Amino acid sequence: MRRLHRVRRTLNYVNLSTPLGLPMLPLYVVAVVVSILICGHQASWNVFERLADLEDGNYPYKSPWWHRKDTTGSAE
Repeated sequence: MRRLHRVRRTLNYVNLSTPLGLPMLPLYVVAVVVSILICGHQASWNVFERLADLEDGNYPYKSPWWHRKDTTGSAE
């Protein structure tokens, strides 16, 4: 399965880098940063990893931080 994920990611890169050229690399870095800001994981909300299928890459699906329940037990 992991190989299939890599093939999809490579195809995404080729398809997007052909019209976009080198900007694909900075766009990927931006996607990683956005994913980290949304859920704390570099791939869960990375659009490029999602297009390659998260499960095939053994990446977890993490919900956005604003949808998580407070498990600290603190009452405000």
